[in-house]
Amino acid sequence: TNGATDWEYFTINKEHFLVVANAYNYGSQNFKNIESYRTNSTIFKLDRTKRAFTKYQVISTNSAIDWEHLSFGNDHFLMVSNAQNGGSDEHHKCMMYRWQGLDRFVPVHSMFTQPNADIEIFRDQADIFFLFANIKGSTGEVAKLKFL
Repeated sequence: TNGATDWEYFTINKEHFLVVANAYNYGSQNFKNIESYRTNSTIFKLDRTKRAFTKYQVISTNSAIDWEHLSFGNDHFLMVSNAQNGGSDEHHKCMMYRWQGLDRFVPVHSMFTQPNADIEIFRDQADIFFLFANIKGSTGEVAKLKFL
């Protein structure tokens, strides 16, 4: 890891996974004054033979602070909080990835949010909500998940 701020554990079909959020502010790129907020966040999968987690997939992020896992039915999603608020509009996006089996996690949705330090997910019957804790302002955000 490099500037890790969060671990998220989840299972898919009895397989165990970990995803790490690597943030610009805490990684070596900050101390080297590299002016890029891009960081790689890594998903690890448990290799039962080796009895260790091994690299499964690398996802490009923009100073990731938090990952959350969401599942309903057989569908599995990961949501990443990209906390950096500088640079291009891309730095403001929270990204949602869907597990596609052999294709692993693929991006399926992005949304602009305030720079946030934490995402929480909760359900109210059939509705799913995301709470975003704004790290650099005085207001948070609530979003309702809607599939079309």
